[in-house]
Amino acid sequence: MRALHRRNVGAGQALLQVGALAFDTASRRFRLHGRPVLDLPPREHDLLEMLITHTGQPVSKPLLADRLRNADVVLSNEAVELYVHRLRKRLEGSGAAIHTLRGLGYALEPVADAAA
Repeated sequence: MRALHRRNVGAGQALLQVGALAFDTASRRFRLHGRPVLDLPPREHDLLEMLITHTGQPVSKPLLADRLRNADVVLSNEAVELYVHRLRKRLEGSGAAIHTLRGLGYALEPVADAAA
């Protein structure tokens, strides 16, 4: 299922960008301010990939939990919230932010420059 999702995403655009955060759909690699993001743990990577491929659209907690689980561990809503919290810290100053949409889930959206 993930492979089919990647093929569908990759068929449309090769590079997705929100602020200074860019995602190459072919290589599944993130860049921030033009530099590779190397220290992203697998679950945070998968979460951010899911959000950037649905930029501006709400992604529900159950859908994120399902995407992040592995064969023997089912994630709780609290675990999803923890991963979102960690990603929010990593994205500070990137021009991209994860917004909570009550009752809907989370959305990755560009943020206006505070200096403007």
